[in-house]
Amino acid sequence: MVDYRSNGKPVFAYMEYAGNGSYYAASAAREICMHKAGQISINGFAGYTFFVRGFLDKIGVVPDLMHIGAFKSASDMLTEYEISDAQIEATTALLENYKSELVRGISEGRGLEPAQMSILFSNSPFAGESMVRMGLVDTLLYRDQFEEFVGEQVGHAVNTMGTGFYSSIPEESSNWGTNSSVAVVVADGNITGGHSGSSLLGRTMGSDTVIEMLNEAASTPGVEAIVLRINSGGGEAMASDDMHHAVENIRRDMPVVVSMGSVAASGGYYMACGADAIFADRLTVTGSIGIISGKFVFGDLLEMVGINVDKVSIEPAGNAGNPFEPYTEEQHESHFEAMREGYNLFVNTVAKGRDMTFEEIDAIGQGRVWSGIDALELGLVDYNGGVVDAITHAAMLAGIDNGNSGIVIFPDLTGLGSINLMPGLSVFSAANEITEHPLLNSEGPLYLAPTVVIE
Repeated sequence: MVDYRSNGKPVFAYMEYAGNGSYYAASAAREICMHKAGQISINGFAGYTFFVRGFLDKIGVVPDLMHIGAFKSASDMLTEYEISDAQIEATTALLENYKSELVRGISEGRGLEPAQMSILFSNSPFAGESMVRMGLVDTLLYRDQFEEFVGEQVGHAVNTMGTGFYSSIPEESSNWGTNSSVAVVVADGNITGGHSGSSLLGRTMGSDTVIEMLNEAASTPGVEAIVLRINSGGGEAMASDDMHHAVENIRRDMPVVVSMGSVAASGGYYMACGADAIFADRLTVTGSIGIISGKFVFGDLLEMVGINVDKVSIEPAGNAGNPFEPYTEEQHESHFEAMREGYNLFVNTVAKGRDMTFEEIDAIGQGRVWSGIDALELGLVDYNGGVVDAITHAAMLAGIDNGNSGIVIFPDLTGLGSINLMPGLSVFSAANEITEHPLLNSEGPLYLAPTVVIE
């Protein structure tokens, strides 16, 4: 919207209620109109992480999980009872970046001074005429009065349209996939092997599906560059490595530019780090260069419900992967050494992709997540910007005339992100869906970022 306005075109916003994110977005408009009974809530930021170790203790399940990286806290919710100092440090930095960006955007958009911004946080929410007096909105009116208001501002009658009608307007065939084009490949969800799908915990990004889309995009007539749009907190290490390898192969023939969504961390960052350029939004959560592995031990749970498991072993070391007993000290050491190789692979892959040393990446790795603002300063990304910026950059790298280029999107975005929950979904089906999450289902190590609910 800021770019749109910089080209001399007006932007108007209408809201009934607004929170941090929606008001931040609306502050880019020339005029903000608010429902007369609406209100604005600008709140401080807090991050919440749920710890279920106490619950697992009660049901006799032992999470025998390991991680490399002082900040690699994705498994802490299962292994710990409370937040660690390292996670407090990393989350605090993220929250501070979120607040500074909120303050910057609203201050610039509405012309507010720092003292006024301080009042927003301490006296929120605001309603009625106080929103106008504070300079938060320009006028109070009802929804049916909005078109008339905009018409008066621009000097001619206007009509609004819904997103459904807008998206149904046919694209101009002369500018859509017929000339030299940039392909946008959308990779969204928890990373797994195989094909993409959906679960109760969200979308899963199958490496086979993403690789197929990348190869299809690269072989589509007219496509001369690819933008890989990643929105993922990571998942299976091998699947992440396979997708990274596919990006490397395609780069031999055409530029590949990554556009990061709200999160592209751990395995999501792994698959991105070899691109020709990486764009992250200022508040993208990225980084989390680290590794998790281990197993869940159900021996105590089985004992609690009256099930006895006896073992016959023909090897002194037994079966380290069995789910009935924790690792022995020797098994733990062996498993950790194998994990070290996985971490070294991750760091070396990033170092090669970002033209940095192992030591430089290790220092900012250790499983720590960074905002897009910090990632740019640290060299983990090249630019702060969105998918349109990435498309423009990819076209430039490919030597495409930006005014005469097309865009081809993979997959067809119809229904993208929807979860098909059929009526009568049984508890057994629901449990099966949940266990598809990489943290609970993977046979190998994980590149998985922590989940922090930020409010």
